[in-house]
Amino acid sequence: AIYKIDLLSSKLIIKRNIYKIKKLLKYQDKKLYFNNSLFLENVKNFIIEEKNNFITIKFLYKNHLYVKWVFKL
Repeated sequence: AIYKIDLLSSKLIIKRNIYKIKKLLKYQDKKLYFNNSLFLENVKNFIIEEKNNFITIKFLYKNHLYVKWVFKL
């Protein structure tokens, strides 16, 4: 349940900053950073894509929870 709360709050932060997310979100050593601060740990296979006015963020969280968020620009 705590994972879901972490992910929900993370999603809301990203949604509020979606227009500049590519500059703010960085992935390094299984950690996701937002504006140079630790955002989420234990992240694998992080992908961010932009297509047709949508941004898709995909990753594996805590080795067992696949996350896929789609945001409209």
